[in-house]
Amino acid sequence: MTVDSSAQRYGDVLFSSGRDGERERLGALARALDPISRDLLLGLGVARGRHCLDVGAGTGTLGRWLSRRVGARVTAVDRDTAFLRDCSGELDVLRADVTDPGFRPGRFDLVHARLVLAHVREREDLLPRMLSWLKPGGLLVLTDPVVIPATQLLHPHYRAAVTGHFRMMAEVIGSDLHFADRYAQAFADLGLTGIGVHTYLPVVGADRGFTEFVEGTLRQSRHFLLTHGMRPAAFEEALDHVRRPGTREKFFELRTAWGRVPLPSPRDPDPEHS
Repeated sequence: MTVDSSAQRYGDVLFSSGRDGERERLGALARALDPISRDLLLGLGVARGRHCLDVGAGTGTLGRWLSRRVGARVTAVDRDTAFLRDCSGELDVLRADVTDPGFRPGRFDLVHARLVLAHVREREDLLPRMLSWLKPGGLLVLTDPVVIPATQLLHPHYRAAVTGHFRMMAEVIGSDLHFADRYAQAFADLGLTGIGVHTYLPVVGADRGFTEFVEGTLRQSRHFLLTHGMRPAAFEEALDHVRRPGTREKFFELRTAWGRVPLPSPRDPDPEHS
């Protein structure tokens, strides 16, 4: 399957559920990132009985954990629910495009999205709309990648592959890998309270799941990279570098930000009950 250089949406061609190895790529990412997400959500007080919306739920691993461990009622929404079919007994699976202005899933105690807003062109409009999906006192938790400066990528062919990959993401999908740097200020501008930010730097070679995810991700970039000047031998050397046991490389940072919708004051009742 080749990559059309015209504008796409994430999952149309690149990272489509129909591509070979996509379930495994997402599974490797979940193994690497779910422990971080779980610790953050527990620390933020996501408690039993909460009603949660997991946006861009992927393979449903985090939603299932919320359902089992926290006893939450979880709605898992994605444009493509192919990898959520086995979760219907534990999750309320909803196939929908969250960027559609008509998407109104209800109101939740928690709205969570990981690696979603950075990859949708409607991110500026979507962020404030997500507040309408929260109850008063509800918690918004967003995690997105932030690009690493190329000077911090050590191996020359790996550096070329990674920088080319993120160029592809920007040009083909419209990704913004600096958007998460603005979350704290954006949350404050939207009136959220209790705002916090957490940064996590996964390392290729140190985490097997993340290493497998990076290899699978770069493989999906092969057509773009080779048609934009990278030699096949250099690309294969970049993959070999990822697989070497002694490799320790960066790929992206993860920025998580959270904030709560203020509770209404006694003089300002919840409009849902007014």
